[in-house]
Amino acid sequence: MLSRWRQLQKEKHPQCQPINFDEIMETDLARQLQQLEQEEEK
Repeated sequence: MLSRWRQLQKEKHPQCQPINFDEIMETDLARQLQQLEQEEEK
């Protein structure tokens, strides 16, 4: 899943600087978890 996502990113932006996808995914997952927790509290 993640490797496929990285492959798509490379195909879309082959000339771009390499981005730390792990960091982006981690912060994105953390944000999603926070949103889920907030919704459960309501």
